[in-house]
Amino acid sequence: MLRTDAEVTLLTECARCLKDISVKETFPIEESFIRSDEASPEDEDAYIFDGGTITVDDAVRDNLFMNIKGRYLCSEDCRGICPQCGKNLNDGECGCESEFIDPRWAGLADLMKKDQ
Repeated sequence: MLRTDAEVTLLTECARCLKDISVKETFPIEESFIRSDEASPEDEDAYIFDGGTITVDDAVRDNLFMNIKGRYLCSEDCRGICPQCGKNLNDGECGCESEFIDPRWAGLADLMKKDQ
């Protein structure tokens, strides 16, 4: 049985502004390892090893993938990028029209204006 905590540094990008960021993640690992000559069909969740050396790479990688988040932010108040010009809004305003309507929704916006 392997019980430990792993700490990794992920190099990723902010989900809102696409800025490169570095994020530390810590997660627990608890996995079973069984020698190949002692393995049975009931041990399907265990990692099988041969000889006297255990390689934990697969266990660490599998646990990492189970514990990383779907997205990371450079800060909770990240303003993202302008959908029109692509400027990082954390660096200041871009000057684009703030009432931008995605052309795919323009028909719906026209209907809403008629109702008002």
